[in-house]
Amino acid sequence: GVLGMHLHAGDRSWHFGNGENLLEFRERIQKILDLLAQTPGEHIVVVTHRGVINAIRFAVTKGLAGSPRRLILAAGVEILANGSIT
Repeated sequence: GVLGMHLHAGDRSWHFGNGENLLEFRERIQKILDLLAQTPGEHIVVVTHRGVINAIRFAVTKGLAGSPRRLILAAGVEILANGSIT
């Protein structure tokens, strides 16, 4: 699953079942960020899974928070709790 996604991170042809690869996942995260950026000055609530929140944090902070390693080690250094406000 997630481990395979990161082992094949640079391989656009690798997919986990019918799912997306890491490059496609990162592209989807960027589309989310682009969409959110279209409404500046607004208060926006994003409800999603912690893996997506972690990836958004990684993209926004240029890798200083929410690293791919933490995606692999879901119980790693920084745990985002279910139902949390991040």
